[in-house]
Amino acid sequence: RFLNRPLSRAVSRLLVRTPLTPNQLTLLLMLLPLVGAFLLRRGDYFGFACGAILFQLHSMLDGCDGEIARVKYLESEAGAKLDQICDRWSTLLFAIALGLGLTRATGSWSYLAEGLGAAGNGPPTPGRCLSSRSRCFRP
Repeated sequence: RFLNRPLSRAVSRLLVRTPLTPNQLTLLLMLLPLVGAFLLRRGDYFGFACGAILFQLHSMLDGCDGEIARVKYLESEAGAKLDQICDRWSTLLFAIALGLGLTRATGSWSYLAEGLGAAGNGPPTPGRCLSSRSRCFRP
C-alpha cells in the first residue's frame, strides 16, 4: 500500500500515454515472474536475489493494468480474469521455483515438498472462505 501503490500509479501515468492496452500489459508483466522463477530455481545467491527482486517488481507493477483500464475506459471481465489468472500463476511459480532453488542449494527435498505444498494450497480466495468463522485471510 505504501510502496507498491505509489510506484504503480507513477508508472501508470507514463503508460497511459502509450497505445499499450491493459491486457497487453498484463501479459507483458508476466515475463517478470517467468524470468524470476528461472533465476530462483538456480539455487545460488544471485538467483535468489535477482529472482526475488523480479517478483517484487511484478507485485509493484501489477496494479498498472487495472489503473490503465480505468483511465482508458477499457475495463472488462475478460481483462479482470486474465489479471487474476496471471497473478495466480505468478504465485505458483514463486512457490515452486523457490522450493526448487532451495532444494538445489541444500540438497534437502523438503524445500521442494514445501514449495509444491504451498503451490497446491494456493492463496486464500473468497471461494475458500465459506463462512465468517473461516480462518482464511481477508483482503
